[in-house]
Order: sequence, then structure tokens, then C-alpha cells
Amino acid sequence: MQHKLGLFNSVVAGYKRELRKFKGDAIIIMPYENKQAFFSLAPLSKALHDLGKDVFACAYSELNESNLPILEKVWKTYKELCENKRSESAKLLREFISVVERKTKRREFERIFKKPEIEIVGTDKGFVVNGSRTLAYNASWFRRFNEKKLSETCKKIVKECYALKKNERFSIGFELVPSKEMLELPLEDYLDNFAIAYFLAKEASKSCKAVLLSASTSKPSKLSVPERVSELASTLAACEYEKHIDEKPFRIFNKLSKLLGLNRWRYSKAGFAIVGKGYHGKHIFGLAIGYPSPNKRTRWSSAGEMFLKPWWCEQAKLDSRKPRKRFAITETLPLEEFIQTVNIDYSALRKRDAKIKRIIESSEKLIVESLLDEKYVTELVVELGKGKKKRLIQRSDSDVREIIDKEVLKRYNILAGVYDNIPGGEVFFTPESISGLAVGDVVINIDRSYVLSAKKPIVVRLVQGRWELVKAPLRIKKRMEKELKDVKKLIKTYEKNKSLPKKIVERYKRNLYAVGEFAINTNPKAKLSRYLIVNEKLANMIHIALGSGFEPDRQTLYHWDFVIDVPRQKISIKALAKKRERYIIKDGKFVV
Repeated sequence: MQHKLGLFNSVVAGYKRELRKFKGDAIIIMPYENKQAFFSLAPLSKALHDLGKDVFACAYSELNESNLPILEKVWKTYKELCENKRSESAKLLREFISVVERKTKRREFERIFKKPEIEIVGTDKGFVVNGSRTLAYNASWFRRFNEKKLSETCKKIVKECYALKKNERFSIGFELVPSKEMLELPLEDYLDNFAIAYFLAKEASKSCKAVLLSASTSKPSKLSVPERVSELASTLAACEYEKHIDEKPFRIFNKLSKLLGLNRWRYSKAGFAIVGKGYHGKHIFGLAIGYPSPNKRTRWSSAGEMFLKPWWCEQAKLDSRKPRKRFAITETLPLEEFIQTVNIDYSALRKRDAKIKRIIESSEKLIVESLLDEKYVTELVVELGKGKKKRLIQRSDSDVREIIDKEVLKRYNILAGVYDNIPGGEVFFTPESISGLAVGDVVINIDRSYVLSAKKPIVVRLVQGRWELVKAPLRIKKRMEKELKDVKKLIKTYEKNKSLPKKIVERYKRNLYAVGEFAINTNPKAKLSRYLIVNEKLANMIHIALGSGFEPDRQTLYHWDFVIDVPRQKISIKALAKKRERYIIKDGKFVV
């Protein structure tokens, strides 16, 4: 699908001329029903990013269903603090900031309470900047597409993936168009993500109470200083949830909450996110303080983890609270690719995944063998564990209809949340042990998806569940080294601040070079893509993840999936049990 990129760039240039004189960062607010405004946000965000500004964008169905009125109160209080006004709320906010910054010492935390200098509001006439300058909408760069098919796909997500209810709020995260320096993924795919977000919101609004779309500037590193509005919102949501914890930061916050009415914070029960290149950045409060469970037996590092409570986090079994949210993600997929891989027969997919899951569950190990005659070929022995210690075999088939994972509750008595991918289609688990050689020749995801090939693969040697790099394209090798360096710094910060339990920090260290996942891909409609989230679902292929796994004993701070081309490498996968063996894939083709 070819958008009018020349026109898009012309609109960006026009917005840049108008916005050049405005200093500081930006917040953009609009009702999402205004289609012209929402699609004009794409060139507007690109213009602001090209000018070096951080951006937060919020599109709502109803203003009062968003948290913007609460953020306004916090911004007003911070302004009073800066003006040395002696209100009780300003005094408490100063105390709250100070107790966190004793650990950060860089004033990075205080800056998130300052309202962005540029406020852009979507109106019937155009974007109004700081109450004065009006910028005309221009969405004519977007090429018409099969809106009927996209609406049908989004309806399927709402009904068959989420089963949204009338009393629920649904949040949709999407990607703004980044600056030239960050724009490594195709511009058109970023533009398509606006259509996916808009039409999903439109369909979701028919089934639930309220829909909120939001996006913020992505950062190049997990250690980057985050965009401040999204960071403030995350901090307020988590601290409001934690305000009855008997520790100084939360006692102060509890008092502040009463004065500012933060108890009216609105939480979403279901969430969906489209992700491109980059990260949110570091979560400052989580790094400095952390979020304790009510029984003080553990701590969480972020609002997202605490609300989702994924079962593979150690904290999930020690925190008795129920999860608050179910969640799924996708990448910035081209529209045609999104429709093709998501608008599928979910009943058939889930039946096939369940069958493969049963075969693996009844086995002790998987043997992965290749008939390919090359220097490096994929040859693996994958151990599943035995008895009560046998690894949990899981399915990813876009099923976030429940907020509590029933299988985990039944097997482990843990109240854990549900997380998945859209598109779906894989049976996966964290190996007890894995040994051999793995040749990734399709794609790998680090800070974004990077395309691999038979000529330029990633080759990894696996020894009893640990990995070492044998070969990789130079660019990917450097990116891996940079990410590992950042992860080590994060672990040291958690350790120094004691914002996570010592046991969890030690586990992060221990699993720094662990293998976290082995998976068989099952989506019959997926085709070769530049994106990991499609290729790791492409039937007749497999993938492996380095780093963090999907069991509590295998957690660390990164997760790199890479995909192996089973047909090209003529791979067979054999499940071995005591009394029999059974092929799942033979000579590069499914037999299940």
C-alpha cells in the first residue's frame, strides 16, 4: 500500500515552519472520532520529533473518561510548588518528590511533574497551539484502503480475542512517527499503524464503556529519560494503587491523593499496544523505590507488570492481589499483513495449538534435526523437565478474553494475568535445558525487528540452557552488546537502591545468558515478513528467545526472539516419551 509520501513530507515541513518558534515539549489532545484530526497527528508528530521535542498524544471518546483532568490538577500543584505557594498539596508534592530524588539525585523525577510547554488541542477548525495559533488538518496523504476488511478484522479482535464487556475501559497504545534518526522501520508502516489504532477504537467503542488511545515519544535505550507525561501517568496510576502501603513515599502520596482527588484515576481492564522501534525509557520511581506487595514479601519494578501480574514473574505468587488488566501487543505491521494474519479462524487455530501442546506435554524432550548440508545448521536437544518440575507448555493464540490465567491458577494456585500477541499462533515454553546449535535465518527482535537471511544469519551455541554468540551480522552484534550493557546497568541500579528483592536481582544476573523460550509457530495465514511478531507465528517455522523466559526461575531484563526457517533448513522435530516418539514436523513440514 503506497501512501502519498511526497505530500506527507510536505505537510510535515509546513507544520515544522509553524512550530519552530515554540519551545519545549508537546502534549496533543483530541477526540478520536475526528478522523481528520487523528490522521493529521501522523505528520504533526513527525514535525515535532524532527524539531527535537518529546510528544505525548491522547485521543479519547469522552474527556471525562480520560485521566487528563487529574493530570491537570497535578500540573497545577507543581506550578504552585515552583511559585513557592504554601498550599498543603504543594508541600506534600515537594515531600513526595524529595523522598524519591534522594535515590536518583538528578532531578529526573521532578521534571515529570511539569506540564509540557506546548499544548495542542484538536478542534473542529484544526490544531490549536497554546490557545492561539491554529494549524489546519491535512490527512490527504493517506491512501484509501479496504476499510471494510480492516473493520471486519478489528471486530474480530474485539469479539474473539478480547470479548470486551459493556462496563470495561479499553486502552490502545500506538506509535507516533519518529524523527529521522529513529526512523529505521518503514515510514509507511508507521502510517498504517494510525489506521489500525483508529479502526480498532471505532469497533471497540461499540462493545465497551470507553476507549482511550495514547502514544508517546519512543526512546533509543532502556536507560533513556522517558517522555514525561506517559511517565507521570504510569507513576500516578501505580502509586494510587499502592497508597495504603506503610512506607514513607506511599504515606505521603496517600495524603496527596486525598487533596487532589487521585482516587478518581481511571484504569483500563483491557489493553492493546502497537510497538515500533525503541523503548519507553527507564521507569524512574520503579528504579528508585519499587512497588511493594501489601504483605511486603516482594516488590514490582513497574506499573505494567504489577497490574498484569504475569505468572512468570516471581512476584506473582507472592502478591495475593488479582491482576487488574489483560493485555496484547502487535508491531507496526503493514495493513495488508495485519489483516491477513489477524482475520483468521481462531477456533481452528486454538484447536491445532491445543493438539501440539498435548503432544509436547506427554513428552520428555524434543529432538530438532536438520538435513541441510551447510557449515552451520540447527541441531538441538530440548529438555522439558520431569514430574512436578516439568515445564508449563503454553499457547499464544490471541486469547485475552479472561483477566485471570485459569491454567496457572489450577496448576500453581497463582492469581496471574493474561498476556498475548496479535497475530497469534505458537506453542511455546521455557526449556528445562537446551543444547546444540541454532541458526536464525529469518528475523530477530532486539530494540526492533531486524531481518536475517541464509547468507547473514545469527548463529548461537546453546549449552545446558546457556547461550553464546558464534556469528551475527555486525550491526546486530553491536545492538546486542549495547542492550546487554544497559541491562547490566539497570540490574546494578535495582541492587543499589534495593527497589527489588535481592532474590530477584540475583536471578536477573544468573539468567543474563540464559535461553528463555523454545516455540513452534502455527499461524496458517502468516507469510514471510520483516517483523518478528508475524514470523514467530508463521506455521512451519520455530523460534528461540535468548534472555528472559516464561517461568519464574528464568527472569531477566531482556528477551530476544529469533526465527528459524524450518523448510529451508529441512528440519524435523520429534517428541520423545518413554514408550513412543512422535513427529510434530518432519523434513520441514507439519505432520500434526
